[in-house]
Amino acid sequence: MRPYVLMVIFIAQMSHGYKVTQSLFQNFYPNQSAIIVCEHSAQSERVEDFRLHSVSGTNKTILCQKGSPNCKNIFYQALSKKVIFLLLNIGEEAMQVSYQCEFILQINQLYSSSFGEPIKLQPAQKETRRESAMSPPPLSPSHPPLPHKTEDLLLMWILTGLLVFTLLYSSFVTCCCIRLMRSDQDGGNPIYVEMRKSTLSQNIYCNERFDPTAVLHPC
Repeated sequence: MRPYVLMVIFIAQMSHGYKVTQSLFQNFYPNQSAIIVCEHSAQSERVEDFRLHSVSGTNKTILCQKGSPNCKNIFYQALSKKVIFLLLNIGEEAMQVSYQCEFILQINQLYSSSFGEPIKLQPAQKETRRESAMSPPPLSPSHPPLPHKTEDLLLMWILTGLLVFTLLYSSFVTCCCIRLMRSDQDGGNPIYVEMRKSTLSQNIYCNERFDPTAVLHPC
């Protein structure tokens, strides 16, 4: 039964090969811990099993496995395509071995297993020296750092927006003042229309009773 299972895994690797990458955060925390990130490149997200091995020469030991309660001083967080292992209480013996990740995926009803490249922890002093050697030298006071182009472009757009807003606001205030002045001028010269009752025209004959036989004399 075992050779058949091994043959199935071998065929799956040949037809559905994928890579396993490992990343190591060498910054040792005050509690003497380190982080190892394992990630696979397969399209399938169904992970049947993942493991973290310790490799010493030709000997390989499983330190932690999916669903195992025997992960001593190791915690893990499983994501879609990666697993984050947190190693606690790192001692001198942990520096003598290498660490290797393993993924077992199910692809088209076949089980495929793949390993990452073993990595080794480095002492904290070496890591500190390496970080100090890789860090760029500080700039002298005579050469101040140049501002970023993105910051200059953002500042230019902000100033342009403020200028446009100021022009629009001043134009609005000017229009309001002109309309107010015109309304005041129109109110200072009112046109009055006096309505009077029309008087009755006087009788040029002094309101005398009309007599056709009488002689009319003007008043």
